[in-house]
Amino acid sequence: MHTVSIKPEGTAPNSFALVVTNGSAKTEYQLQANDAATKDAALVQFGKVIRDVERYRKVFGVPLKVLLKREKESDIPTIVEKSIKFIYDYGMRPRARARRQERLHSFVRYLVEWRQQQTTGIKTEGVFRLSGRATQIEKLRDQLDQGKKVFFSEDMDVHSVASLFKQWLRELPEPLLTWGLYDDFMATAAERTFLSLSLSLSLSLSLHPSTGQINGAHRL
Repeated sequence: MHTVSIKPEGTAPNSFALVVTNGSAKTEYQLQANDAATKDAALVQFGKVIRDVERYRKVFGVPLKVLLKREKESDIPTIVEKSIKFIYDYGMRPRARARRQERLHSFVRYLVEWRQQQTTGIKTEGVFRLSGRATQIEKLRDQLDQGKKVFFSEDMDVHSVASLFKQWLRELPEPLLTWGLYDDFMATAAERTFLSLSLSLSLSLSLHPSTGQINGAHRL
């Protein structure tokens, strides 16, 4: 994914650089103004554009609160809703459908359903463990960060969508459950019984500073 940052001092007088980062690769574009005042004005304008892109368009590496402010009809970021729905529809739901077909004792329909699941659903190995297609993930990321409407179609790889979702979680400036409560949640994960785990988790969530983030965490 491409990101742009500003390097205030360039190689020539009254110059600065725009740094384009794509993965581990970085490219600098040197810009030179006529005088110091023009340079300062340009830095302000470029900085504003970059901040506006993050505020209104960018999805990855953006604080959760910023993403939630964009949502008009939901308290969950669009990328989360779409990713979870797709993973559920094409990574989990077929198993339930197959069980329903068995209960109907429709052997032929069950065989058709089973055959359709050979490339998705319960026959998909390691939905969150295996990596998706790099080119597909990169394309989806770029489209999302450009503010485009992205549709997860049936022919997409479940692993690619799962990998995309994991990248979004990994690049949050602050973890979904916050750094402030990191030790509490780690202690919760170490609980041995269901009752103590439930009590510890409830206490940790009650201490969370953001109701919006907690609601999102519950619904995930």
